[in-house]
Amino acid sequence: LLTSMPAMGHWAPMRGVAHDLVRRGYDVTVLTGSIYRESVTELGAGFVPLQGVHGVIDDERLKKVVEQYSSENVEPGTAIFTELFIKAIPHQYAHIQDIIRTFHKKDPSRPVVIVNEGTFFGTTAFKYGVEGLRPDAIIGVGIIPLLTSSVDLAPFGPGLPLATTP
Repeated sequence: LLTSMPAMGHWAPMRGVAHDLVRRGYDVTVLTGSIYRESVTELGAGFVPLQGVHGVIDDERLKKVVEQYSSENVEPGTAIFTELFIKAIPHQYAHIQDIIRTFHKKDPSRPVVIVNEGTFFGTTAFKYGVEGLRPDAIIGVGIIPLLTSSVDLAPFGPGLPLATTP
């Protein structure tokens, strides 16, 4: 099972991973937004769409999220992270449970491995012991910049330049 947030900047690198796994002969099923169905199926991989509001991240949705939180004086980055990533966790986890159940019905002896795009947080439930079916392994794929804080670095996110004074 390969998971990816339903946004092009997340799916594009994972598409390369999915392509290579299929090329190597693995039976790959992808869980991401329905907008990427054709991109997935043309690789020869199976496809399961994320449903509802958690299945799409586009400019319109981002604008709505920022507007919704602006009345509460919440910083746009925090609003986007909360709505698109954190609130999606239970929904993503439920999809993963359904897919593992389907895999086990098809062949109970076959191992289930999740290749997880790093911001698809539905797999964090496994780390914290949420009840349910568990994969045999989870392989994390990091597609975002390393989020590191240091006095030697500009703050992450806003794109501020480094200080030029001593």
